[in-house]
Amino acid sequence: MVKKLKKQDADAIEAALDAVEVSEADEMPVVPLKQRLRQQGLDRLRARLDEMEVADRWLAKQLGLTRQNVSKWKAVPEDYLMQVCELTRLKPHEVRPDLERLFDYVKEGLAA
Repeated sequence: MVKKLKKQDADAIEAALDAVEVSEADEMPVVPLKQRLRQQGLDRLRARLDEMEVADRWLAKQLGLTRQNVSKWKAVPEDYLMQVCELTRLKPHEVRPDLERLFDYVKEGLAA
Protein backbone atom coordinates (compact mmCIF):
# COMPACT_ATOMS: atom_id res chain seq x y z
CA MET A 1 0.00 0.00 0.00
CA VAL A 2 1.41 3.39 -0.99
CA LYS A 3 1.12 6.07 1.64
CA LYS A 4 0.40 9.45 0.07
CA LEU A 5 2.28 12.52 1.15
CA LYS A 6 -0.06 15.03 2.74
CA LYS A 7 -0.14 18.33 0.86
CA GLN A 8 0.58 20.30 4.03
CA ASP A 9 3.69 18.18 4.72
CA ALA A 10 4.90 18.61 1.14
CA ASP A 11 4.28 22.36 1.36
CA ALA A 12 6.22 22.58 4.63
CA ILE A 13 9.19 20.73 3.14
CA GLU A 14 9.02 22.90 0.03
CA ALA A 15 9.02 26.09 2.13
CA ALA A 16 11.97 24.88 4.20
CA LEU A 17 14.00 24.19 1.06
CA ASP A 18 13.17 27.65 -0.30
CA ALA A 19 14.46 29.24 2.89
CA VAL A 20 17.85 27.50 2.92
CA GLU A 21 20.71 29.42 1.33
CA VAL A 22 24.22 28.17 0.62
CA SER A 23 27.34 30.13 -0.23
CA GLU A 24 30.71 28.53 -0.93
CA ALA A 25 32.61 31.79 -0.51
CA ASP A 26 31.83 35.22 0.87
CA GLU A 27 32.30 36.92 -2.50
CA MET A 28 29.94 34.53 -4.31
CA PRO A 29 26.27 35.42 -4.49
CA VAL A 30 24.09 33.36 -2.20
CA VAL A 31 21.94 31.00 -4.23
CA PRO A 32 18.99 29.21 -2.66
CA LEU A 33 19.72 25.52 -2.14
CA LYS A 34 16.61 24.48 -4.01
CA GLN A 35 17.71 26.38 -7.11
CA ARG A 36 21.18 24.81 -6.98
CA LEU A 37 19.70 21.33 -6.60
CA ARG A 38 17.40 21.86 -9.56
CA GLN A 39 20.36 22.98 -11.67
CA GLN A 40 22.33 19.91 -10.60
CA GLY A 41 19.44 17.73 -11.76
CA LEU A 42 19.33 19.44 -15.16
CA ASP A 43 23.10 19.13 -15.48
CA ARG A 44 22.85 15.41 -14.72
CA LEU A 45 20.06 15.00 -17.29
CA ARG A 46 22.03 16.84 -19.98
CA ALA A 47 25.10 14.72 -19.22
CA ARG A 48 23.04 11.56 -19.64
CA LEU A 49 21.58 12.83 -22.92
CA ASP A 50 25.16 13.48 -24.09
CA GLU A 51 26.14 9.93 -23.05
CA MET A 52 23.19 8.62 -25.05
CA GLU A 53 24.30 10.82 -27.97
CA VAL A 54 20.89 12.48 -28.20
CA ALA A 55 19.72 16.04 -27.57
CA ASP A 56 16.81 18.00 -26.14
CA ARG A 57 15.04 17.55 -29.48
CA TRP A 58 14.95 13.75 -29.01
CA LEU A 59 13.70 14.05 -25.43
CA ALA A 60 11.04 16.57 -26.49
CA LYS A 61 9.84 14.26 -29.26
CA GLN A 62 9.60 11.33 -26.85
CA LEU A 63 7.53 13.45 -24.45
CA GLY A 64 5.35 15.00 -27.14
CA LEU A 65 6.75 18.48 -26.51
CA THR A 66 8.68 21.03 -28.53
CA ARG A 67 12.43 21.39 -28.17
CA GLN A 68 11.88 24.96 -27.00
CA ASN A 69 9.68 23.77 -24.12
CA VAL A 70 12.33 21.33 -22.93
CA SER A 71 15.19 23.83 -23.32
CA LYS A 72 13.35 26.35 -21.11
CA TRP A 73 13.02 23.94 -18.16
CA LYS A 74 14.49 25.23 -14.92
CA ALA A 75 13.79 21.74 -13.57
CA VAL A 76 12.11 18.68 -15.02
CA PRO A 77 8.40 19.20 -14.34
CA GLU A 78 6.97 16.63 -11.94
CA ASP A 79 4.41 15.65 -14.61
CA TYR A 80 7.25 14.40 -16.83
CA LEU A 81 9.64 13.15 -14.14
CA MET A 82 8.89 9.44 -14.38
CA GLN A 83 8.84 9.46 -18.20
CA VAL A 84 12.21 11.24 -18.28
CA CYS A 85 13.60 8.71 -15.82
CA GLU A 86 12.37 5.78 -17.91
CA LEU A 87 13.82 7.26 -21.10
CA THR A 88 17.21 8.10 -19.60
CA ARG A 89 17.44 5.33 -16.99
CA LEU A 90 18.15 7.91 -14.31
CA LYS A 91 16.58 7.74 -10.87
CA PRO A 92 14.05 10.42 -9.88
CA HIS A 93 16.34 11.85 -7.19
CA GLU A 94 19.11 12.25 -9.79
CA VAL A 95 16.88 14.31 -12.08
CA ARG A 96 15.16 16.28 -9.29
CA PRO A 97 17.48 16.26 -6.25
CA ASP A 98 15.46 19.16 -4.85
CA LEU A 99 12.68 16.60 -4.26
CA GLU A 100 14.96 14.03 -2.61
CA ARG A 101 13.68 14.86 0.86
CA LEU A 102 10.16 14.24 -0.38
CA PHE A 103 11.29 10.87 -1.78
CA ASP A 104 12.87 10.01 1.60
CA TYR A 105 9.68 11.04 3.39
CA VAL A 106 7.60 8.77 1.17
CA LYS A 107 10.07 5.88 1.65
CA GLU A 108 9.87 6.30 5.43
CA GLY A 109 6.08 6.27 5.19
CA LEU A 110 6.18 3.06 3.17
CA ALA A 111 8.50 1.41 5.67
CA ALA A 112 6.20 2.24 8.61
